Amino acid sequence: MSTSSDSTATQPALLGRYGDPASDYRSDTRSDPRMVDALAAFGLTSVAMPRP
Repeated sequence: MSTSSDSTATQPALLGRYGDPASDYRSDTRSDPRMVDALAAFGLTSVAMPRP
């Protein structure tokens, strides 16, 4: 096991809001379209408000 840092190593791409805080589940490629449709039926299509 090596403990030295490799400056040529690339960082993994972060998914979802970790990678892009402005994204939502509708634009996330991992979201199942059926889930998106079901949540839209209840008006849950917007990004949640930030915590106070």
